[in-house]
Amino acid sequence: MKTLIIDTSGTYTTIALVHDDELIAYQTLLAQPLVNLHELIRQLTHNAGWELSVLDRIAVVTGPGSWTGLNIGVTAAKTLAQVLDIALVELSTLDILAAAQPWTENGLCALIDAKRDNVYHAFYRVAAGRPDLAASQPALVPFSDLLGALETGVLVVEYGNVFCERVATERTDITVISYDSLPNRGLLLALQTAEGEGLRGDEILGVMPVYMQKLVR
Repeated sequence: MKTLIIDTSGTYTTIALVHDDELIAYQTLLAQPLVNLHELIRQLTHNAGWELSVLDRIAVVTGPGSWTGLNIGVTAAKTLAQVLDIALVELSTLDILAAAQPWTENGLCALIDAKRDNVYHAFYRVAAGRPDLAASQPALVPFSDLLGALETGVLVVEYGNVFCERVATERTDITVISYDSLPNRGLLLALQTAEGEGLRGDEILGVMPVYMQKLVR
């Protein structure tokens, strides 16, 4: 199974090629996806010796994240999947952050800036060293509400390093990790645990960035 992964949810544009469960190629660029996304895809597939026609599916990070970036990435992924007549798999930014962490004690909380001192977040239970991605529920809340709800010992994983210092300062009983771009381990594990074989045909038309979808509050 050959998969192209597209992530434009944050400051970095990331493209990855996966063959079965192995990461074949990966590139992250601090640049706007509107200008560089398609060129990154072309370069990475060319360097790996892949034609787009050999792809079995495309996986796209649908957010939450950058409003403009997600629009560009999701639209590109939907277009490619329909043109190539292959499956499209949706990946959650929060699930990717959680999947990257082999945390076994008190669970974890993944979060990303939602602007105006709000955060998108999700809590994850951990079993056998892996978070239960299927049981999480994303929510949009004020950062102060989330800070008060965090239990002692929980691992906080942030994408973007906006609230990391504040969490560490105000909640010294909590461990905090921050990423500038989504980690490879998380991308691979989230892809492996994605439900089903992906969407095809007209089903792809319904794929939207997460900020356009109703979140649990």
